[in-house]
Amino acid sequence: MSQSPLFKDRYKVLTKEFHDKLTDTTSTITCTILEFDDKLIISLSTDGITDITYSLELSKIEERSLILYDDDGEEYFNPSKIVPNVIIGDVLNLKDQVMASHIGFLLNKFVQKNVILNTSGKFWFYKGKKMNDESISNDHEKLQFILGLIESCYRLK
Repeated sequence: MSQSPLFKDRYKVLTKEFHDKLTDTTSTITCTILEFDDKLIISLSTDGITDITYSLELSKIEERSLILYDDDGEEYFNPSKIVPNVIIGDVLNLKDQVMASHIGFLLNKFVQKNVILNTSGKFWFYKGKKMNDESISNDHEKLQFILGLIESCYRLK
């Protein structure tokens, strides 16, 4: 794909394969980031599919408010501060909303801009079915992979 000179330093794309050990399938996950002065537009597709769009208003959040501490003084993410607003798609898909919150938390470390996240609701389906049994789910592994992909894409020069 050729880039417009206008977006030369603002357009980034990174694609990686994710192998799901539970289903023995491989998905192609592509992250595309277009950065403007006041916002980021991120497209995160699985096998070319995107069907949910969120707005994350990071410009109004102080990074310090995203961190909580447990009894041992360990830091952890406070998801209540990042509330993804569904623009298009399934408002009842809680796993996608959790993913969007974690993406917002990650991006808030780099930028304080509003984010439009166009993503796929298919990340959390296995062989065409939603897997609800957390004991056999690999959702955490997949979320970590997605966050790593977004961070790597954002850091591309």
